[in-house]
Amino acid sequence: MSKKSKVSIRQALGVGWETVKSNLGYVMGVELLMLLIVGLAPMLIQGVVQKSIWLTMVFALAMMVVRVTVEAGWKLFFIRFVDGVRPEVELLFEPWKQFFTLVWANFRVGLWVLVYMLGLLVVLGLGAVGMTVLSGVLGKEVGGLISGVGLVVWLVVLAVAVVNVSLRFMFVMYVVVDRKVGAGEALGESTVMTKGNKWKLLGFCLAMMGVNLLGLLCLVVGLLVSIPVSQMAVAYMYRELGGGKKALSV
Repeated sequence: MSKKSKVSIRQALGVGWETVKSNLGYVMGVELLMLLIVGLAPMLIQGVVQKSIWLTMVFALAMMVVRVTVEAGWKLFFIRFVDGVRPEVELLFEPWKQFFTLVWANFRVGLWVLVYMLGLLVVLGLGAVGMTVLSGVLGKEVGGLISGVGLVVWLVVLAVAVVNVSLRFMFVMYVVVDRKVGAGEALGESTVMTKGNKWKLLGFCLAMMGVNLLGLLCLVVGLLVSIPVSQMAVAYMYRELGGGKKALSV
């Protein structure tokens, strides 16, 4: 059974900032390595293999494995920092054994979002039919006004549904790489951890967006600091909401 966490957004971001500040050179070095692996290297190699369709296919598959692995390892990297352990660079590549679990978990999260959206599209379609009938009864002006209000309400409900699913499953990848469990268990654990805490997590995500916006405004270079701070804060929040070991404090 879940319970509301007493951890504050300020506390999570504070831990993120203090931990990154204390290990700034190392964290930024690993961050640049990750960006090189998932960003620059594929562009350089693509120019070599693009003349062969088979090489291109093999390269695309290999890069998908590398990207999924390194992005998951990036999350595990910050979890270990929050646990009070200075992680080795090799940790970025540790989740390769969980590649299929990570892909399946991502697919299932995406499927949940798709189901919500399809359900709301059905509602929109039924509403459109209803609005057409009302327009014939009440007149085009009144019917048009009701249709406009109905569309706005539908868009709000859609946004709320997508945000709700995103918050519900925001720790799925963390659970997979940290606890080495299957996709189904990870989705269940994330659901339990976020239950009763979605408003706080929404505020937390908005705060992280603000932090990264400030990083962007600092000639983009600030993102090299703001992104690790945000990721460290997410890892801290994961631990505080029930992700195993006790998180650090400041």
